[in-house]
Amino acid sequence: MSILWRFVSTDVTSYTIYRASISGSYTEPLAANIASKITYYVDNTLTSRNLPPIINTQTYFYTMTAVNDAGESSRSAEYSVIPSKPSQLPDNPAIRTSYLRRSVSLGWDASISMEGNGGYPIVGYNIYRSQDGGSSFRWLEGSGIPPATIPLPAGNSTPALSYLDLDIAYGNVYEYRIQALDFDSLHNISHEGTAYLIARVPVDFPNNRMDVLRNAFNPAKGESVPVTLSEVQPGHTWVKIYNLAGELICTLWEGNVDAQYNPDYPFLLNLAWDGKNSRGELVASGVYIIHAEGQSRYHQTRKVAVIK
Repeated sequence: MSILWRFVSTDVTSYTIYRASISGSYTEPLAANIASKITYYVDNTLTSRNLPPIINTQTYFYTMTAVNDAGESSRSAEYSVIPSKPSQLPDNPAIRTSYLRRSVSLGWDASISMEGNGGYPIVGYNIYRSQDGGSSFRWLEGSGIPPATIPLPAGNSTPALSYLDLDIAYGNVYEYRIQALDFDSLHNISHEGTAYLIARVPVDFPNNRMDVLRNAFNPAKGESVPVTLSEVQPGHTWVKIYNLAGELICTLWEGNVDAQYNPDYPFLLNLAWDGKNSRGELVASGVYIIHAEGQSRYHQTRKVAVIK
C-alpha cells in the first residue's frame, strides 16, 4: 500500500503514520521518524513491523502527524482504503483485431480472476481508444463500466471477450487498450487490472477495384467474361480490352463516376466481354488484357484467354 503526501513546512523534522482496522482506533504508530524530505511511505510486510501485515479485501484507515521541535501535531484527516489483488493477464495478452468497412472488431483471451485469492470477480472489460499515437486514450461507450461509474450493468453473465467499434473514419490509425474490471460489491468499488498489449489498427482509404470472374472462355459458343467494377473514387473511368501487342480491341465501358459514391456505398457496375472487337467481330484465339483506369491514379489489369 503506497501512501503519498505533500511537503508541509521547513519546520517539520519528521512524520509519523498510523494505521487501524477500525476508524479512529489508532494505537502505536505504523511508522515513525520518517525524514522530513520524504513524502511517501509503502506499507507492506517488510515495513509494517509494528502492526500486523495488511490483508487484501480488508478495510484500513490511515492518518499521519508532523513532528518538529515543539512536538507532534494533531492528526491529519483520516483516509480509508481496501487493498486487493488485481486480476492477472492471460498467457496471451495480445488483442486480436480485424477491419471491415468502417468497423474494427476486437477479441481477447479472458483475464484471470483473483476472486477468493485476495481479489474480486471480473465483471467486464474497459476498452480505450487513441487517435494520437497513444498520447491520450478515451473510454469507448458500451465497454465495461465507465471509469469511476457504478452500479454494474444488470445481469451476472460471463463478460464478453469481443467488441465491435463502429465509430471509424478512413485515413486514421487507431490504438486500443483493454483492461479487465473487477468489482467489490460489498463496498461498491471497481478496480482495473493490468492493460493488455496495445493493438494498432490503421484504416486506409479503400481503392477502386475490378474483378474478372473467369480466366478463359469460348466466344464462339456464346460464352462471355463477367467483369465487375467497384468505384469509390469519383472521376472519369474506362475499361478497355487490348491484345498482347498493346493494340486496342474495344472499349468495354467508359463514363463518369459521380462524387456521391463513397467507400461505404460504391458505384457498382456489372459488365461482360463477349469476345468481340469494336467492329463486332469475334477476335482470334489468344491472351487478351482487360484494363481499367481512372483519373484518380487508379488502374488495374487482368488477363483472359480466348479459346476456340
